[in-house]
Amino acid sequence: MIIKRIILAMSILMLAGCSGNGGHVASSGQLSPVPPVKPAVVTRKQSAPTLLDALYAQYRQWQGTPWRYGGNSASGLDCSAFTQRVYAQQFGRQLPRTTEQQQRLGKVITQADLQAGDLVFFRPAGRGRHVGVYLENGLFMHVSTRVGVTISKLKSPWWQSAYWKSTRP
Repeated sequence: MIIKRIILAMSILMLAGCSGNGGHVASSGQLSPVPPVKPAVVTRKQSAPTLLDALYAQYRQWQGTPWRYGGNSASGLDCSAFTQRVYAQQFGRQLPRTTEQQQRLGKVITQADLQAGDLVFFRPAGRGRHVGVYLENGLFMHVSTRVGVTISKLKSPWWQSAYWKSTRP
């Protein structure tokens, strides 16, 4: 008889625990409220990398590489060599070697229409031409003569004053 009561009591406790009413059995045998359980954070399956992800990965690979006129390696490269490498690796396209030649490619677009991967061109006073690759939200990556491969803000006063045009090759 005692065994039957124990089995009955355990069955009741198990049913109460699975009832899904948001409570638990207190030592008194009464249901007591418990705070709702926060849903588990569900991580979605990692999707394929986007172009923007790939461009940032390319930036991290080259970040800080020094500027060197005519350079085309990890020991130093210039702005057009950098854009050439980005386009070869991310788009499978071979760009011409110089900024002068690169600026002739594709369709001219406005700053408002910039998308990841577009080329942005500058003519800083007394310094020739410069090119970078647009990322997002007014940011572009390029090779600075001072800090090497870096990300800059298109809307900063210096870059805005030197801005020439943008193209989508």
